Amino acid sequence: MIVRDLLKRFWPYLLGGAIVIGAWAYADRRGYQRGAGDVQADWNAAKAEAAEQARQQEQANRAEEQRRHAAQQEAIDAKDQEIAAARRDADDARAAGDELRAHINRLTAACRAAGDPAVAAGGAPADTTANLLADVQRRLDEAAEGIARHADEASASGRACERSYDALMKPDE
Repeated sequence: MIVRDLLKRFWPYLLGGAIVIGAWAYADRRGYQRGAGDVQADWNAAKAEAAEQARQQEQANRAEEQRRHAAQQEAIDAKDQEIAAARRDADDARAAGDELRAHINRLTAACRAAGDPAVAAGGAPADTTANLLADVQRRLDEAAEGIARHADEASASGRACERSYDALMKPDE
């Protein structure tokens, strides 16, 4: 009777103990139980592998950063070269404009020396009419130079912007 009462009260504990012992024996037979050293070795190996992958990723990131920096520097250098070439062209155009204005001034002086037959008696002085062509030509040249300078710089800056954008994109995109 005492044994039966004990079994009634403690049968769940006995069953749980039997299950634990059986599971332990099964795992031991299958080789599932491992020591703390094995687990630590696996942990260390995984940690080392993750560190190596992080190092390789860091190297790849640095290489990409250097590629982008070099490509952007190339874009900036190309823009500077384009602007320098445009300024040389503008200087050549300015020199040609100066020659044209000098030629107009010579023609105006020749007209003044010969007398302007178009001026009637009591009309405006010949100097005002003769100088008008030179003044208009000078103003047109100045306006054209300003417009050309702005257009050249805007064009070069736009191409530099495109190159910079392309530099920031990955080569395979």
